[in-house]
Amino acid sequence: MSSSRLPTRLYSDGARTPTRAATAADTLIHRGCDGVISLGYCGALLARMPPGTILLAESIVMPDGRAVNCDDDLSAVLAGALSAAELPYHLCSIAGSDRAIATAQEKARLGMGTEAHAVDME
Repeated sequence: MSSSRLPTRLYSDGARTPTRAATAADTLIHRGCDGVISLGYCGALLARMPPGTILLAESIVMPDGRAVNCDDDLSAVLAGALSAAELPYHLCSIAGSDRAIATAQEKARLGMGTEAHAVDME
């Protein structure tokens, strides 16, 4: 992103499936979108992370184990906005899962295996 401003257009899809989310992102990119931000709830993989913690992903660990890095420029803009608003956040990796990670043992195993701080299960 060439600007230090946050994007001025918002789009909400409520994608519900990876295929719909990918289609929505591709459509936005083809229409000239500079970046895509995914917002939502995730499950903590670290016991010390209290509910309501703001996480800013530096990478996403896919269910197949591949890590996808997030855009550094967009992350910097978001980090700047959070800091300017005096909102504490954690820069970290977030794991993606196509199934529920419900038990403490599963969360610990996923956290240790991916080094992610949270899991997105949508």
